[in-house]
Amino acid sequence: QMVIRNTGKVTDVLTGASSPLAERIELVHAEKGPHKSVEIKAGGRAELSTKSVYLRVFGFNKLVDTYDYFPLTLNFKKAGAVKIEVMVEDVAIELPKLIN
Repeated sequence: QMVIRNTGKVTDVLTGASSPLAERIELVHAEKGPHKSVEIKAGGRAELSTKSVYLRVFGFNKLVDTYDYFPLTLNFKKAGAVKIEVMVEDVAIELPKLIN
């Protein structure tokens, strides 16, 4: 879960994210798949979670484990690039399909 607060006086839009440790990061809606952006009203907040819209990280170039921290840049239409550190809450591993 990630909460983003807009302390500004105008609405802003989260358009994506990146990290030097990842191949790519996508905004994803839990039920609808890829998601283009998240609007955050002035003085408001947006909660990203796997129950709604969240950030999915692909292709870590370094092994990360639960509770590790890594750098993340959030990209906003008005605020531009905002660098933060985030903690890994859960590690999902996709295993290759086994052929019988």
